[in-house]
Amino acid sequence: MNLLLLGPFAGDWAHEISVFRPWARWISSVIDHDRVYLSTHANRTFLYDWVPKENITSIYGEFSRDEFSQTGYTYTGLTHRDYMLLVRRFKDHINEKVKGKKHIDNYYLKYTKSNLMFYPIYNKIFEKITVPSINIIAEDYIAFIPDIDENEIRLIEIYEALKKEYNVVVVGDMKCHLPDENVILKCPDYFENGYKYIMRYLENAKIIICPTGHWTYLCNLQNRPVFSWGQNVGQYREDGVLNLGNRNCYTYVTNYDTSANSIINVAKHFIDKFIGR
Repeated sequence: MNLLLLGPFAGDWAHEISVFRPWARWISSVIDHDRVYLSTHANRTFLYDWVPKENITSIYGEFSRDEFSQTGYTYTGLTHRDYMLLVRRFKDHINEKVKGKKHIDNYYLKYTKSNLMFYPIYNKIFEKITVPSINIIAEDYIAFIPDIDENEIRLIEIYEALKKEYNVVVVGDMKCHLPDENVILKCPDYFENGYKYIMRYLENAKIIICPTGHWTYLCNLQNRPVFSWGQNVGQYREDGVLNLGNRNCYTYVTNYDTSANSIINVAKHFIDKFIGR
């Protein structure tokens, strides 16, 4: 019996959806196996609907709750030696679970805190994420994701201007500005279901507004209407490697000196054109 083990993954959401998930899907398609097992954060196991639920093992809960310590493929404070212990723990768990003669192949992203390893596009399979069935209250809204990598003052100006004309709902994880406005962080079961709520809000939104980055990539993966701004927008546009066939992705080239009003005006034009105002 050939067993394929993927992970553990202890890194952040951005690199899980853009690197580990598509890479793991590719590995499982090119390596011959009878069963596949995977280890990741407990609140993100829904990302892997192609792996049987009973074959997914969660890493320690404190790693998942502390989002700010998740950096790239790593977790701050978890040394390479500690990570290899997680790998061994994962393999031992499967050995105990599956009795009898077997061959195990274990694949995981290189655990390094310095320069992130590059995994080429041809070593990934991009598949749409199945959105979990979870109830939300909002309807007929625009989703706004104030990612922490963007200037906070400019994000607040954009949000305040847009909410005067549209029904804007702030969503995102803990690595976002405007935490007091974020409906996801207000959910009492955030640590268990926060990312499920995010996926549902993005799926139900009329349009998503966010700086360019992993959220733009996610919208393209899900084929959702999205307006993004930033310096490196080419990869998200039509024919870009991370556009993924999303014809309703509009990007606006900006730099650190671009005014919030400039972004607001372009965003309004996109929104009004898309909703037919």
